Amino acid sequence: MTAADQLLERLDDLIDSMTCLVFVGTSFAVSVTDLLMTGAYQKSIPMFNIDPTTECVEGIAHIKAPAEEFLPKLADKVC
Repeated sequence: MTAADQLLERLDDLIDSMTCLVFVGTSFAVSVTDLLMTGAYQKSIPMFNIDPTTECVEGIAHIKAPAEEFLPKLADKVC
């Protein structure tokens, strides 16, 4: 098994175990981001994008806030 195959297998395992997917400051132009997003779409996993500057992406809830401000508040609620 190649390293790429191992990575894809690991990504599939991660997607299978996700209850939600949170993106932070991504351009959505990176392959691994696209693979995770596609897997989440296929499994109807809720997705959130935390970024004060990017445009909305269909199917992803956009939280227009700086990550350094929003993530600590989110952690306080979840943890």
